[in-house]
Amino acid sequence: MNQMTRLPKLLNELILVDFIPCPTLTKLPLNLTKLGIIEGSAYLGSTDLSDLPLKKFTYKGNFKINGLRTPKELHLPYSLESLRLIGLNIVDLNGLFELNHLEVLEIIDCPKLVTFFVSKFPQNLKKLVYKFDLIIPNLTYLQNKLLEYFEPSMLVVEGNSIFFKISDDNFRLPEKLRVFKLENIPYVKISNLTNLPELNELTIKKIPGFVSQSKLKISFPSSLYKLTLNNLMIDSINGLHFPEKLTYLDLSHNQLSSIDGANLYELKHLQELNLSRNRFEKFNGDGVIPDCITNLNLQSNLIDTFDFNQDMELRTLKIMIIRDIRKPSDIKFPHKLFHLQMSIQVDKLSDNFQLPNTLQSLSIHNPYYGKVPITNQFFQSLPSKMNLTDLTLLNLHFSKDCHIVMPKSIEKLTLSGNFTQTIINNMNVTECSNLTMFCISGGSVKHFNLGTLPKSITNLELKNMNLKYISGDFNLFHNLRYLNLEQNQITSLILPRSITTLILNKNDLNDLSNLLFLENCHYNLSKIYLEMNPNLDSKVILKIAKLLMKISNNFCGIYLSSNLLFNSNSYLENYDVYSKFIFNTDFIN
Repeated sequence: MNQMTRLPKLLNELILVDFIPCPTLTKLPLNLTKLGIIEGSAYLGSTDLSDLPLKKFTYKGNFKINGLRTPKELHLPYSLESLRLIGLNIVDLNGLFELNHLEVLEIIDCPKLVTFFVSKFPQNLKKLVYKFDLIIPNLTYLQNKLLEYFEPSMLVVEGNSIFFKISDDNFRLPEKLRVFKLENIPYVKISNLTNLPELNELTIKKIPGFVSQSKLKISFPSSLYKLTLNNLMIDSINGLHFPEKLTYLDLSHNQLSSIDGANLYELKHLQELNLSRNRFEKFNGDGVIPDCITNLNLQSNLIDTFDFNQDMELRTLKIMIIRDIRKPSDIKFPHKLFHLQMSIQVDKLSDNFQLPNTLQSLSIHNPYYGKVPITNQFFQSLPSKMNLTDLTLLNLHFSKDCHIVMPKSIEKLTLSGNFTQTIINNMNVTECSNLTMFCISGGSVKHFNLGTLPKSITNLELKNMNLKYISGDFNLFHNLRYLNLEQNQITSLILPRSITTLILNKNDLNDLSNLLFLENCHYNLSKIYLEMNPNLDSKVILKIAKLLMKISNNFCGIYLSSNLLFNSNSYLENYDVYSKFIFNTDFIN
């Protein structure tokens, strides 16, 4: 801080990290418009910033030592337009109401502030955020302060818990406010909010809910286009009237089993609807959700029956299917769907999924990390006219005769399962000329033939397969940049010149003295990962690092595991190598 007086006089933006208060703080450049302070071992305390022409001020405190009681002690300038107060022990918001130019106010992780909802806010405020993010507030402290500060009529008691009751009678937002976000506030419940200003965006997330769950007493302004009511223990939206201009609606992390009784179908501008992590078992969207929706999330629901209008505009669907929904007839998805993500727990990956020809990406996995049984029929059922470019199938359990066939349009392929040598031998994707990412893992396979891959590959992953040999010529793959061979038994490789990242973690390597595998790729090689190879000879590692330092301008380092011990004398003798290019090592004398 002794250098404070030497700062350029015309400086207009400054961030002080690990700040320690000093008298020279008042000698900051007079043209400063943006100031950030991050506390160190001492807090700022009362100071006078009123002479600075600040437009934006961020004060991130250390709540364990911070002694600031109120923003008034900072003497903030009237020119301020944006203010962020983070990790402070303030107990009120005094001193802010007079800031007539303030448009953005964010109060984050202030564990002693219980007077927020009875505060007076600047009248020109357009965005207001109040939330806990990185700290967990002390509920006992907050509840004691509620009893100390407020009349019983402003509180609600449920068992041993005490909550502040948010209502129109005690909570007023500025009329010009357009964005209001209330997140992770554990000491409040909503009683009624019927006089909200003309907001464009409203977020109420992760609070203990409503005083009366039987009816949500909220009147949404007609100007609202983005609404989040997340993790509020809502079990019904019956009777709720959502504004017609709404384009985004998030009702996730609640207790909904039905969305009947609301005006969702009338929302002709709604694009995205998030209903994940609720209690749906059946979902019939036809005539309930508007056909204009393009993005629908139904993940983490126990759904066994679903139906949609086939002609709706839906482009992205995320859905969890927890039981076997095989039926005599095909299971249909909307005809215009581009992206489908399914979490399924079924007896067999059904071949009666009628996937639309428009589908571009498909992702399927078990939500509980179980197996997904799969047979030839699934791959044969993929429409020949489908322009599928991205396919992810995780934790597959292949039938013995399973023959993997891919659409020629595929560009990114990720498969994990119980691969066998027979399945690998029968898998040929050379005709997929646009394939750039090929990632497979799992099973027990001794040999992989590069001749089954197209030369367009840029990212190749063959992981956790017990591979011993890779045949074919890597030099034919001129675009290959990333190669991950983690958890195999690879001991010898000759790589293409183009490779930049090589991962050989968990290969039980003990000797890399044969450096021929680096001869081709040394010019571009940037990173080598050799983690979890405890038998590696430290002398070999050092030799490789020295070689790459000399011959590669792009070399960044070799990444090891901390349980690989190196001699400390060697470290001192080769400090320039270890300090810059060999990472995550321990040393012994």
